Amino acid sequence: MKREELDRVLADHALCWKTDKQKGAIAFLEYAYLSGVNLTGTDLRRANLRETNLREVNLSGANLREADMSGAFLEYADLRGANLRDTCLCEASLKDADLRGADLRYANLSRADLSGAKIDLSIEDGLLRKVALKVLAGRGSFDNKAWHSSCNTVHCIAGYGCYMASNRKIESEYGTEVAGLMLLGVEAHSHFFDSRKSALEWLKEVAERPVTSA
Repeated sequence: MKREELDRVLADHALCWKTDKQKGAIAFLEYAYLSGVNLTGTDLRRANLRETNLREVNLSGANLREADMSGAFLEYADLRGANLRDTCLCEASLKDADLRGADLRYANLSRADLSGAKIDLSIEDGLLRKVALKVLAGRGSFDNKAWHSSCNTVHCIAGYGCYMASNRKIESEYGTEVAGLMLLGVEAHSHFFDSRKSALEWLKEVAERPVTSA
């Protein structure tokens, strides 16, 4: 997409919000090729960015709240300080993206590739191993598609992480998935949506890892 065309789309998008959707139009950039574009501070609330090529794009400080970025290509993108609250990033590629300072509250990162991404984490030392041992000791209370049951007796990997964490308030602030990511790390997140069998196999491998001390 040429810069002139992109600027027109963004201007219409800004006008749409400024006039309470009476004028302009929500940005529709599905499948667009925007690699390397500077979009610092751009307002893209609720924009359609499905499978958009945003590789190496500068989106620092951008407002992407509730945008649809499912399947987007965001490798090496600069998302520092971006508002990604309630944003759909399912199946997006965020490899080596910089998400430091980004607001990820209740973002949907299901099956997103976060390998190498820079993220503000709050990993609790030893928590992942505790989760693995807990699950393997009582498999009947493990369901990797449940998140939490209404009576808090059945959990998924992320759900167990939130349930067993010393800081349990993080879940209510960020949502179960993002809180689980923050508490257990990127590797754990890559297994949040595994089948029950695959998840149990991975947790068994985690439990068998040598215990290291600082």
